[in-house]
Amino acid sequence: MPSTPAARSPRAALAELLGGNRRFVSGQPLHGHDVTAAAAVASGDQQPYAVLLGCIDSRVPLEAIFDQTFGSICVIRTGAHVLDRAVCGSIEYVVGQLGVRLVMVLGHERCGAVGSAVDALRTGRRPGGALAYVVDRIAPAVLEVGVDDPAAHPL
Repeated sequence: MPSTPAARSPRAALAELLGGNRRFVSGQPLHGHDVTAAAAVASGDQQPYAVLLGCIDSRVPLEAIFDQTFGSICVIRTGAHVLDRAVCGSIEYVVGQLGVRLVMVLGHERCGAVGSAVDALRTGRRPGGALAYVVDRIAPAVLEVGVDDPAAHPL
């Protein structure tokens, strides 16, 4: 078995997820999630009272850090809170169709997506693929606060 969870093979990762789902469905979760609350929510209409926009960082599970049960909040996650049409449309749905009146945006320390933007600005090397989109959206904020004069290395 690899030493870190991220080093697991795709097959091992899928097996872990499916095993966790079996434990959840059987009412025997290992990580303290109230399965009876999930069953109650699943049988009725959604009635969340807030939508939280958070980063994709796996160390910041929003339901856990706010001690919320299933169905009480809608969670949207993107790298460094980058907004695109899908995210905005999702927020509009929750507010307009579900009547949620609170939208909260949460930041955190040591964000990897922000770090990628800082690195790109410092080195002048823009990443490829879809990560470039995320970096391009974050770069103006990095430039505004200034990090080792990234303006000297525009993307």
